[in-house]
Amino acid sequence: MEDDINSVPLNPYESIPVVPPQSKSPIPKKIIILIVIVLLLISSVLFFILQKQSLKKPVDYIPITPSVTSKQVTPSISAVINEIVTLKKGINTTVPNADISLTFISKEDPPRGCADCFSTTEIEIRTKSETKSLLYVCGGIAGNCTRKLDAYGYNVELTKNLDPTVIEVKVSNK
Repeated sequence: MEDDINSVPLNPYESIPVVPPQSKSPIPKKIIILIVIVLLLISSVLFFILQKQSLKKPVDYIPITPSVTSKQVTPSISAVINEIVTLKKGINTTVPNADISLTFISKEDPPRGCADCFSTTEIEIRTKSETKSLLYVCGGIAGNCTRKLDAYGYNVELTKNLDPTVIEVKVSNK
């Protein structure tokens, strides 16, 4: 008996199973997601690098356009100061080539054998209108020493403690 297609009864309510065609893309989804993540990381790193470089870029010039109301501005030239000054206790000493004066106020040394004590040296710095005390501290448990302090645009470095009444300092521009 030959099977004839016409001999098979067709049921209109019966559906024939259909498998949807599977489309295979040439690039898997995981690789696409990985590429997108890598590109985002690279672009964010480049953004931060370029942003930092633009902040560090020095200004070559500032264009100034002359106007009728502009005034002539003369630049102030300050000399480089690098002076070594000997200070005697209680005597006001003017620093050469600078607009400040220094006074050695006091020096306190710790008692001998005290491991966690510290020594202090106080210097007073004066301009024409202001006065400020600089306190140099050395010793303590950590043994740290403050040798250089700044005030009024100058660095004042304690170089030598010659004796309780005389010290030597180095004054330089900031």
